Amino acid sequence: MQRILMIEADEKIAKLVGARLEADGCSLDYASGAVAGLVLAHERHYDLIVLDMELTDMPAAEALVQLKREKTGTPMLILVVHQEEIIPDPTGLCDYLLKPFSMSSFLIRVKALMKSAALQQEAPGPVPDVIVRGALRLDGPNRQVTLNGALLELGYKEFDLLQVLMAHPGRTFAAESLLKEVWGLGFTGFEHTLTSALSHLRARIEPDPLHPRYILTTWGVGYRFTEDY
Repeated sequence: MQRILMIEADEKIAKLVGARLEADGCSLDYASGAVAGLVLAHERHYDLIVLDMELTDMPAAEALVQLKREKTGTPMLILVVHQEEIIPDPTGLCDYLLKPFSMSSFLIRVKALMKSAALQQEAPGPVPDVIVRGALRLDGPNRQVTLNGALLELGYKEFDLLQVLMAHPGRTFAAESLLKEVWGLGFTGFEHTLTSALSHLRARIEPDPLHPRYILTTWGVGYRFTEDY
């Protein structure tokens, strides 16, 4: 589940946003002031931070500097009321949204920022020869996967895809990253190639493919192998 921190002066806006995000499978923590928001950001991991620049307990610009310094790599959505407050950010991890805003505009920005953050993650590290996650066991050298001791028949790319995901539990991979990692840099296919492979893979390893236990979808970003196994 994606966790988002919203530091917003208007509680009504926060409640509306929170209800929509939670309906989409995200978790929202809310702080009505910069000081409380900085404390939460320091204590917890967040996949995205939303910061209102109209805070009154301390200058929001100062809070933004502290957040960028402490939460390196965490995407941020900045809410502003004046066009001139928007400062272009070349990293792809910071975006601005003018208030008042529509929920659809907000969600588009959130998804884009999370996707950008996922794409900027470092390339996957070394993969162990044998990976065991709960009832699943993957034997790399022999290219075999067993579930509760029973051998599974997987396609070539299905095996490679599962190997990448199992090797990094909890890490979300954007679709583009998985296509590059599994199908190669020169692959010219489309995302449906990945979704088709994931569908076949889930049909083989999941007790209930419609409610996956192992291979999970990260809202608006990509896919990950569960940390709960």
